[in-house]
Amino acid sequence: MRHREWLADPQVKRWYLNTRRGAQITADVYLGRLGRFCGRFNTTPGKLRAMHPDDVYNLLVDCVTGMEEDGYAGSYVKGMVKALK
Repeated sequence: MRHREWLADPQVKRWYLNTRRGAQITADVYLGRLGRFCGRFNTTPGKLRAMHPDDVYNLLVDCVTGMEEDGYAGSYVKGMVKALK
């Protein structure tokens, strides 16, 4: 997985390990979704944490809108939002 280097960030690692307690595959999928989100908006987990919550919310809404426009299934969009929260 190409975003594994983000696990060097203690907060990303904490989130990943906590998610992995439920299921390894879920943690890996969520890490990938985080990567796709950050790639789409040219950001990183560290930059997201530094942003004002309203700005992060707006990015998330923009992501949902873009995914809907691109024809993604509602269940996939919901999964993206869940991973990012």
